[in-house]
Amino acid sequence: LGFTRNQSSPAVALSTVVKVIYAPAYLESGLLKNIPLVGQIYKETEYVSYVSGKTAESIPILIKLSDTAETLLNNILGDTPYSPSVTLNGATSGLDQIDKILHDLNSFSVDSRNDGSLVAGFVLSKINFVELQQTVSQTAVVLEKLSDILGEKKGKTYLVLFQNNMELRPTGGFIG
Repeated sequence: LGFTRNQSSPAVALSTVVKVIYAPAYLESGLLKNIPLVGQIYKETEYVSYVSGKTAESIPILIKLSDTAETLLNNILGDTPYSPSVTLNGATSGLDQIDKILHDLNSFSVDSRNDGSLVAGFVLSKINFVELQQTVSQTAVVLEKLSDILGEKKGKTYLVLFQNNMELRPTGGFIG
């Protein structure tokens, strides 16, 4: 995300400001988009306002997920015992929230494009919301299994091998 823990509070505060600013713009644009001749401008502002509000809504969730991932990685690479399920607590609900936001963005984008929004059509040509939702769903499946993979109930030992593809072997490279 590009934020450090010290910067996440201002980011969350800024996302709240964005939601407060764009909520009235979305509602007003929704009313004014039906005016002949100038309505097209309001279709675009309605769409941009909605997307901006949803994006701002996702920022605190994404920051929390990023913090959870950082903590988990530090725990995995550290020497101190930890509980993966405690570390991952809340991550699944965060992913569910992101999935819902992506679903809402996709639905609104499709509806807006069909209603004549040029910006919605452009966004849909650049962003595949369904593919992003699939990635979030796959991540949720991995999270369900991660505690077991990390050996919470029963200790696990993993061997990590690096292969040098410049010295080819039947397995792909010289094992180092």
